[in-house]
Amino acid sequence: MPVAAGDFEVTTWDAGAPWDEPGDSEPALGRATVDKTFSGAIDGTSVAELLTAQGDHGEAYCAIEKFEGIVDGLAGSFVLEHGGHRAPGVEPVSFGFIVRGSGT
Repeated sequence: MPVAAGDFEVTTWDAGAPWDEPGDSEPALGRATVDKTFSGAIDGTSVAELLTAQGDHGEAYCAIEKFEGIVDGLAGSFVLEHGGHRAPGVEPVSFGFIVRGSGT
């Protein structure tokens, strides 16, 4: 499977108000819109919508992100689905996929 690598910078993190304030033992649920700029073999911009959960015993996020730019010399766009979770004393877990059929 071909691999292209690049760096990114988060240029905007626009967090909305939590839609569910935490209780005594419950995580806060939130959302954010995130803009990124990429450089290297992956060159372009993206915007992502994130859902988050943060509490005393762990945190998680899931996102849908649209990238537009150039990857390894090919121009176009595609959509990513990614997320992850972590908790104290537990190995972090993350995932990411290009949404099938989303490429231009």
